[in-house]
Amino acid sequence: MIDISRISFPNDLQLAISVVKHLSDTLKSIYVTEDQSELIKVTLNFFQRGISVFVTRNRGEKRFADESSSREYPKDFE
Repeated sequence: MIDISRISFPNDLQLAISVVKHLSDTLKSIYVTEDQSELIKVTLNFFQRGISVFVTRNRGEKRFADESSSREYPKDFE
């Protein structure tokens, strides 16, 4: 069993994605009522969107940081 509380972003982001996929696959194999199924779908969708927003935001911040550090400024500003 994976301890979700020990996940630290972004280092364990791949692990978090694996957990969501594993939960999704596991829940597909369990018999649930229609109401429970809808709740599970909404919950998993929420986590998947949250992770994708985090990944997109993290990549954007990293790209901005990389671009900022590679800029060359005129010698007057040093």
